Amino acid sequence: MTRSELAADPHFRERFPAEVEAARRVGGFHTAPVVDADPGAEAPWLAPAYIPGPTLAELIERQGPMYDEQLRSLGTALAEALQAVHACGLVHRDLKPGNIIMADDGPRVLEFGIARALESSRLTATGAALGTSGYLAPEQAQGDEIGGAADVFALGAVFVAAAGGSAFGTARPWG
Repeated sequence: MTRSELAADPHFRERFPAEVEAARRVGGFHTAPVVDADPGAEAPWLAPAYIPGPTLAELIERQGPMYDEQLRSLGTALAEALQAVHACGLVHRDLKPGNIIMADDGPRVLEFGIARALESSRLTATGAALGTSGYLAPEQAQGDEIGGAADVFALGAVFVAAAGGSAFGTARPWG
């Protein structure tokens, strides 16, 4: 369910239905499909499929860094997920370990594309970028227009985190 301040924001309400429709078109094994949504509700909402498993962030915290084959498998799966997202004309805008579910049969990317409706609202309201600072491409952090390259930048930061590092210091949510 959408936070009340977003539900009252006309920019968000104008953008959210289109983002929901685009997100419904995303295919690919390594993404979580949208199973239902009501963008016109008093409190607009979107529900992705439930996929059991910890997030990549939880897995790293519990088991420590990934190595070799685990990193290669993760990279292949996440590249496939981003390809599916980008093929629908979307940019994820907030790829991070907390938005990746590590299911038994492979990782799944969550929340693809919806960040654009949130970002539009946030940029209109405050001029600030939306995302998680440790994973933002420079152009995104500056509030500039972004494309798929920003997701690829975030993918690199996700790999660093999966290998036990931190590319840009402590990540904190913006927005």
